[in-house]
Amino acid sequence: MVTGTATGYNSADLTVSLTVSALPATPSAVVSMSTERSGPILLDGATVSGSVAVFISPETDVSAVWFWLDDTAQSPPADNSDNSAPFDYIGGTTGAATMWDTTGTSEGSHTITIRVRYTDNTIVSTTSTFTVSNGGGGTPDLQFAPN
Repeated sequence: MVTGTATGYNSADLTVSLTVSALPATPSAVVSMSTERSGPILLDGATVSGSVAVFISPETDVSAVWFWLDDTAQSPPADNSDNSAPFDYIGGTTGAATMWDTTGTSEGSHTITIRVRYTDNTIVSTTSTFTVSNGGGGTPDLQFAPN
């Protein structure tokens, strides 16, 4: 309850109701060695090699996602877009992500930028920087890299 006053008028008690809504958690690009998307880690700061699944998490209230590799300006068209969950960089189905073969990508630092549209039409973008390291052949490896 607040009291309203104004010169020349009687004061009045007013009931005020305030509703605060939390924004949804901003999705991040995550990476997994599994087509089932199990055990994901943040793509930002990761070192990847071989075949990996890149996707967003969380997916709550997301209606569409666009992905760009090494294009933080988000120039059209996007490398991939997805209008239904799960939202994968290369594509996939609910049961299995299509793996991204990183051996076709140059060694070194790269970015994936995601633009997310929520069901209320709010749009946010975020960029993850990661390293591709396929140098020695052998089995694919996924590791954390120091920030």
